[in-house]
Amino acid sequence: MQRHHYKFKMRKKIKQLILVCFLLVVVISAYFAIPKYLGASIYPLSYQNEIIASSKEFSVDPNFIAAVILTESRFRPDAHSGVGAIGLMQIMPATGAGIAKQLGDKDFTTSKLYEPARNIRYGTYYLKQQLDKYGGNESLVLMHYNGGPRAVNSYRTRGVLPRETQGFVRKVTGSKNMYETIYGEWWKPKEKFIPLDDPSQKPTLNVREFWRALIAPKGGW
Repeated sequence: MQRHHYKFKMRKKIKQLILVCFLLVVVISAYFAIPKYLGASIYPLSYQNEIIASSKEFSVDPNFIAAVILTESRFRPDAHSGVGAIGLMQIMPATGAGIAKQLGDKDFTTSKLYEPARNIRYGTYYLKQQLDKYGGNESLVLMHYNGGPRAVNSYRTRGVLPRETQGFVRKVTGSKNMYETIYGEWWKPKEKFIPLDDPSQKPTLNVREFWRALIAPKGGW
């Protein structure tokens, strides 16, 4: 009787151990799989070469550019807002025409704002103008980018921002922090003499930092 009871207890412990091991495997798999499959969905990073080219040309942080694109269009080059803003970085036609003139692009037409390389270049140039104007203060730059100079003046004089602009600043700032955390300096080639469009140069998501940033995100502006 005691022997039978002992075997029963052993079988129960073995089942419990198997269950614990199974759950452990599931948890470990999820730890690595979720960032891999969901990280790129939550914080996608497309048009890397175009971002890098504009970043180098105008000396603007690539993660800052990527965060603006994510917030404005989620990397959809055909994005079009209700007020007429176009493309990846949601540039207004009049603003695009002005930038084209400043950059000496004589072939500009409104429809060309749908071109990823051109849209990113114009958007980055505009960010650079504002960074120079506001002494590198990214929060003020984002206020201007979304709400124009009136939003910046309102914030500076009364400490008040339109709700949309306030949300925009927080989203872009938070997204930039996440890009810095999970991708790091993704624009730097891993080895010399390897083309940037080589598959081995795809940004690597840092699993541990992804979870850390998701659980305890950095604050906004």
